[in-house]
Amino acid sequence: MLEFADDGETWLDFSRLLAQVLQLAKRPRALLLGRFPKISQMTEQRLLYVLDKFPILKGIPVMYDLDFGHTQPIFTIPLGQEVWLDTDELVIKV
Repeated sequence: MLEFADDGETWLDFSRLLAQVLQLAKRPRALLLGRFPKISQMTEQRLLYVLDKFPILKGIPVMYDLDFGHTQPIFTIPLGQEVWLDTDELVIKV
């Protein structure tokens, strides 16, 4: 899970953080993103622009605007946690 706090980080900061995570991840099998803080000024158009920069993301499921992380109710998925995804039904099972 990529930590993106609400202390003034922008959508450009997210792009740099995602690049770092994708360099460290050996073979990611999915990318799950929670909701972005309003202060980040992230829009769906900006998010899709950022995601499109990374060819590896074209071959794995990417789900975003999910209700986990720093949202209410708070739910955390630890790095490396095994989960099952159904991107057709939009279901995540931990």
